[in-house]
Amino acid sequence: MGRIVASCATNRVLPRESAWLVMKPDHGTVWTCSDAEAWLNTPGLMPALEHTVRAFVEGPESSERTWTSHGELELVRLSGPVPGMVLVHLRAGHALGLPIPADLSPRQLDVAASAAVGVTVDEIALELGIGRETVRTHLKAVYERLDVGTRLELGRLLEPIWPLR
Repeated sequence: MGRIVASCATNRVLPRESAWLVMKPDHGTVWTCSDAEAWLNTPGLMPALEHTVRAFVEGPESSERTWTSHGELELVRLSGPVPGMVLVHLRAGHALGLPIPADLSPRQLDVAASAAVGVTVDEIALELGIGRETVRTHLKAVYERLDVGTRLELGRLLEPIWPLR
């Protein structure tokens, strides 16, 4: 499959603020805009994008928005003669003014997003297929890195970024 945005443990700013791709699970990137090359060459991006696109295609939604430590992924199911095609819009975190440090892992971002809207540790563990202690460990790291002490503070920090569910 092609390459895309996932968490990189650097604060490197991507050259373009956004890029468009068309992807098909297990077939890679089918089409990219000219601005996508910098995104495609970012280390570690493609495995996470491939996983995200594959999970999206298997689900019932026609569109979805998710976040990585570098920014936003917007996925839209395309209709047409070739099933399973997905339009992916990447928007860099720096372009959106995201206050999230680039050293949060994708899993920590998942935990933070759920915790910020009041999902319990048990529910997060079940949703993500990880143990309760792992959720607590991720949540502790998120609190430390974002310098917050409660879910309320976390929600207030993330609310401008993630519309609360």
